[in-house]
Amino acid sequence: KVILPAGYENARIFVVNTWGQRIVPVAQLSGLVRTVNLHQLPASTYWLQVLNGTEVKSFKVVKH
Repeated sequence: KVILPAGYENARIFVVNTWGQRIVPVAQLSGLVRTVNLHQLPASTYWLQVLNGTEVKSFKVVKH
């Protein structure tokens, strides 16, 4: 689960692979708590991108 801070209610979340490709489906929406399902993805390093208006934050996720 991803818990976003206040002010991020309308943020979009993307999972990006090591080649910079966005992977879909992204997240189930529920206010500030989002569920990102990585179960169907192979073990690898991914980036979680959070877009809130013009602000972009990226977080590294390693799936084993």
